[in-house]
Amino acid sequence: MTDEARNAPSVQCLGVRLAGDAIPEVDERGERLTGDTMLLLLNKSRDAVPFTLPELKAGERWELVFDTAQSAPGQTSCCGGEAYPLQARSMAGWRLQKCEAADAPAQ
Repeated sequence: MTDEARNAPSVQCLGVRLAGDAIPEVDERGERLTGDTMLLLLNKSRDAVPFTLPELKAGERWELVFDTAQSAPGQTSCCGGEAYPLQARSMAGWRLQKCEAADAPAQ
């Protein structure tokens, strides 16, 4: 995204996926570094914005880590492709989780 596009007055929300399996570095033993895949949703608008969470492979789900509009989010999890209503002037963080076979949501 260019600075011009990012700073346009019409841009009120942004979603960023940070792929934990795309880290190009290795540790001191030469082993590849990996981390959690995170999804950050930001909304500076005065209105709630429905974000469609990225599609996932079978056996994966998004788990809500925090939402600044909620004092204590519960065990919220969503399959990819579902809409999440991000409240006005708030931010939410999601972590990609592998589902156990019994926990996997039906797709």
